[in-house]
Amino acid sequence: MANKPAAKKEEKIEKRLPDFIIRCRQSAGSDYWQNAGAAWEAKFKDGTTGYSIKLNNLPIGFTGDLLMMRPKDPD
Repeated sequence: MANKPAAKKEEKIEKRLPDFIIRCRQSAGSDYWQNAGAAWEAKFKDGTTGYSIKLNNLPIGFTGDLLMMRPKDPD
């Protein structure tokens, strides 16, 4: 009988909520904006601040225009 390796403990990783939501128009001239991703503030060792951006999708016919806006309060 072979020894089974000890089960790895699952580390609980706390997910940070985004500082901004990235939105884009569904199509050129459209009044409908859809969520395209999110952005998180990133602080660097030299003291500068930037943003880490994750794009999940872009609509067909994307014009290149994106909008970063603060997420709505959950209340």
